[in-house]
This record gives sequence, C-alpha cells and structure tokens, in this order.
Amino acid sequence: MNSRNLSHLLTKKSAVMQDIRYSRSQLSQLADKITRLRTAVNRIQTDIIDLETTKRKIDRFSVDTSSWKGANETAFVRRYSTYRSNVNHFLQKTVATRDELEADLRSAEQSNLYYTNSLSGLQASLSSLDNQIRQAQVQKE
Repeated sequence: MNSRNLSHLLTKKSAVMQDIRYSRSQLSQLADKITRLRTAVNRIQTDIIDLETTKRKIDRFSVDTSSWKGANETAFVRRYSTYRSNVNHFLQKTVATRDELEADLRSAEQSNLYYTNSLSGLQASLSSLDNQIRQAQVQKE
C-alpha cells in the first residue's frame, strides 16, 4: 500500500473521529433533554391528578337553595357554571400539554437510540480503520 492510500485512511479516520465526537455530543444533549422531559411529564401528571380531584369536587358541589334565592342564586349559578367550565377547559389544555411533552419525549428517545446505534457503527468503523492503518504502515516499511 502506498503513502497515498495511508493518507486516505488517515483522512477517513479523522472524519470518523469527528463523527464520533458529534454523536457523543448529541447523546449528551439528548440525555439532558430526556431527563428534563421526564421530569416535566411527571410533574404535569401530578398536577393533572390534583386538578381532576378538584374538578370532581366542583362537579359534585350543590347549591343550597335555602341560602341562595332569586337574583343571588342566579348570579351564583352563572358564576359557578363559568368557573366549572374554566376548570374543565384548563384541565383539557393541561392534558394536551402532557400529551405533547410525551410525544417530545418519545421523539428524543428515538433520536437517542439512533445516535447510540450510529456511535456503535462509527466505533466499529474506527476499529477497522485502525487495523487498516496498521497494516498499511507495516507494508510501507
């Protein structure tokens, strides 16, 4: 093997090493992102459970007609209905946000798997290139 082929192998090795550094960097960033997303999903799930408990209490609340009569009862019922509607709307938006976070988490986990597999392939390529370089150096001598 001539020095041109050795030079070519060394250039390929350099490119593979650069790709390995990039993959490791991506894996590190993805690990941080996955941790943040898991924490967010867990927190929002706890908040959803608390909100659902509050919503059930609101849904079961009944107006004591002996305390509320006429215009006061009508105003209270209207405001209470608005409050119930707002709590329900907030709960729906919170669940939708959790679902989006879970989708982002699944995507990050897929990317993590991709870079993990890519890194394994790159390390195998690096090992192969190292063997080829050693053989080329021996032949050059």
